[in-house]
Formats: sequence, C-alpha cells, structure tokens
Amino acid sequence: MAICFERIGNTVIQLRHDKYHPEIVSEFLGILSALPIEPYIHTHRVVLSPSMPSHSHPMLTIHVAHVTSEVLPAVFIHEQMHWRLTQSQKTPAILASLRRALLRVRIWIRSTLPYVSSKCAH
Repeated sequence: MAICFERIGNTVIQLRHDKYHPEIVSEFLGILSALPIEPYIHTHRVVLSPSMPSHSHPMLTIHVAHVTSEVLPAVFIHEQMHWRLTQSQKTPAILASLRRALLRVRIWIRSTLPYVSSKCAH
C-alpha cells in the first residue's frame, strides 16, 4: 500500500492505495473534486481497495470498482455519513426520524419484491 495526502477543496485527506495502480487516486480525486462534498467529509483517512468491499469503519474504505462518476459520490457520502452518525449525540433522534420517513418506502419494497436482501434496510 502507498500513502499520499491529497486535497479535496480545502480539505486534506490521507489516501491509501495499491501502489501498483496509482491512476485510481487521480480518478477518485477527479470525480470528488468536481462536487461540493466538503461539508460531508467527516473522516480524513480513506483506503482505495481492490479487494475489500466499501465500508466505513475502522477506516473508510472504497472498493476500486466504485470509483466511477456514477457510483463514487453516493458510496463516499454514504460511508462518510456513518462517521458523522458515530460522532453525533443526536444520532438516535436522527435515526428515528429517518425510520419514520422511510417506513413507507420499506413497506412498498417488501410488498412489490419477492425477495429483499438484508442490505436493503441498510
């Protein structure tokens, strides 16, 4: 793994990546730097992994397959949101509000699809 420090807007993040594929860093930065995502960055350590699935803890990890302009913004902000929620004392209230707002969506999904994966609720 190689480590570099890169800037997204005014925010410096530490990126760990496969040293044999440094182009993934350029793609990652090119996609995210074009978007106003600074307010949503809550951890500054990111791993770009060719083998591990995207996840938030203990270190935010993005699978390299997610480094596309269609997928990366949603995955990155989703995993950053997990960090924000672990840092906030308001998390129980936030989650309760989200559950109420999304209840109708879950009921609709369960009633229209014969199989709903466990990831759907996530």
